[in-house]
Amino acid sequence: MSNVGFFFKLFAKPVEPVSVARAQELLGNGAVLVDVRTPQEYSGGHANRARHIPLDAGADVVAKGGRTGRVL
Repeated sequence: MSNVGFFFKLFAKPVEPVSVARAQELLGNGAVLVDVRTPQEYSGGHANRARHIPLDAGADVVAKGGRTGRVL
């Protein structure tokens, strides 16, 4: 299975569209904002609180640290 497939399978939970206000609330309660774009895209601009985990590296990062909470 590719890293991309593994990443999506691992995080395959019900998807809930959220408003900006709800996202801020979730982040305030410990959720993590993950930016899965390429390093070049990320360096071009990103949300201040975003954790950069490129999609093609996601499986490696998750395997090392695991997932402990909500992910936005």
